[in-house]
Amino acid sequence: MGDSPMFFSEGFRARNWEFIFGVLPVSGEKDHGTGSSDLNPVSHHVHRSRDEQYIIDLVTPTCDPQLIPFEGQIFPTLELGVKFYEEYADAAGFETRLSTPKKAEDGTMLYRYVLCNRAGLKPKKKIPSNTKGNEPKKQRQTVSIRVDCMARIVLRHAGNRGYRVNTFDEHHTHNMVPEGQRHLMNSKRNVNYIHQMMMLTGMKANIGPMKTFRFYKELVGGYDDVGCTAQDFKNYGRDLRAFSDGVDARILVDNFRDKQESCPGFKFSFDTFEDTTLKRLFWVDDCSIKNFKLYGDAVSYDATYRTNKYKLIFTPFTGRDNHGRCITFGAALISNEDVESYSWVFSKFVESMGAHPLILITDQDPAMRKAIENVLPNTSHRLCMWHILMKFAEKLPNHLMKDSELKEKFNNIVWPDLVEPSVFEEKWHCLMDEYDLDGNRCPP
Repeated sequence: MGDSPMFFSEGFRARNWEFIFGVLPVSGEKDHGTGSSDLNPVSHHVHRSRDEQYIIDLVTPTCDPQLIPFEGQIFPTLELGVKFYEEYADAAGFETRLSTPKKAEDGTMLYRYVLCNRAGLKPKKKIPSNTKGNEPKKQRQTVSIRVDCMARIVLRHAGNRGYRVNTFDEHHTHNMVPEGQRHLMNSKRNVNYIHQMMMLTGMKANIGPMKTFRFYKELVGGYDDVGCTAQDFKNYGRDLRAFSDGVDARILVDNFRDKQESCPGFKFSFDTFEDTTLKRLFWVDDCSIKNFKLYGDAVSYDATYRTNKYKLIFTPFTGRDNHGRCITFGAALISNEDVESYSWVFSKFVESMGAHPLILITDQDPAMRKAIENVLPNTSHRLCMWHILMKFAEKLPNHLMKDSELKEKFNNIVWPDLVEPSVFEEKWHCLMDEYDLDGNRCPP
C-alpha cells in the first residue's frame, strides 16, 4: 500500500480510502486496487469530486438479469418503478434512498431520483469557536457511510405511459454487502408482530431488550433468523415507553374495567391526586374472594415491595390453604405509607370480602397499626415473625446469640405447623427458665 500523504477535500488520507473503498490517488503510484471477484467485478475510473481528482475502483454488482433495470424501461406508476429498483438493490447487496424530486407546477412528479444510500459526501461543517477563547469548540465525532457512490436510477414522467427509466448507473464506489450479512440491511430488518409481543412480554417480566433479543435468538435458531438487530429491539422498547408515558395509569384502569365487564366477580377501586396521577389502587377477583371465605382466618399484609419504576408500593394480602400453599386474597398499589392510605386499602378489602379477617399479620409500621385500629377494630393484630427475629440481636446477650442449641430449641417451639396454645406456652416458659431469660424483654 502506498505512503502518499495526499489528503482529500474531506480531510481523509488517500491510503485510508484505498484500504476501505479501493480508492487510489492520481500520482503515478502503483495500482493497489482491491481486486475483482466473480460477484463484484471491478473496473477503474477517474473520478472528480469537488476540487480533487483520483482513481476509484468501480464495483458492478451481479444478480438475476430479470431484476436489473435498463434505460427505456416503462413502469405504469412511479411506486412500481421505485419498488423494482429496491428489489434489485436487495438482490445486489446495497441499500437505497430517495433524493429530492422535481415536480411540475400542477404537482406532477417529473423526475424521481433513487440513489445508493452511500451517494454523496458528508458535508463539511464549520467549527464554531469557543466563547471563552479562540480555541475550536469540541464537537461530537460522527462517522459517515457516504463515499460519493454514483449508482442511481432516474425515473422520468412519460405521460400516459407512466414513468420511464431515463438514467441507470449500476457502478458503485464500494463493495456490496456480503451474502452472510444481508439480513442486517435496513431493508431486510423488520420488527414484526412476533418481535413486538416478545418485547412486550419481556417488559412485563422486567427483562431488558438485550436479554429478550438473546432469548429470541435461541428460540429461532440463530442471529440470521431473528429478522432484526438488538438495536431494533432497544428502539422498539424506547418507542413503547414513550407511547405509554403519562397514560400508563389510564391504560391500567381501562384494562381493569374491561376485565370487570367480562368477569363480574372482579372488583377494583382507585384514587387519584389532583393532577389525575394514580394515588392508590386496589383489586381482587372472584377466586381471591372464595379463598378468603375458606382460608381467611389469618391474613398477612406485606408492604415491603417497592422496586417498580413508578415508586408505588405493592402491598398484597396473602394466606395459606390446607396444604400449606401460599394464596392471594387481594393486592393494592399505594403511593404513601401513611394512615390515610392504609385505612383506604383496609376499607376496600373489607368492602370486597364482606367480612374482616380474624388475625392480620403485618410489620411494625406505626401508620399501619393506627389504620388497623380505625378500620379493623375487631381484628387481632400480630407482628410478622421475621420482624420479631430481627429484634433478637438487641434483646439477647451476645453469648446466647452464638448458642446453636438455643437456636435449635427456639425453632422447634416457634416454627411447627400445628401446635396448641397451651403446649406452646408451656414450652416457651420452660425455655425462658432454662436460659434465665425472664428478666429480658424477649417477646413471647
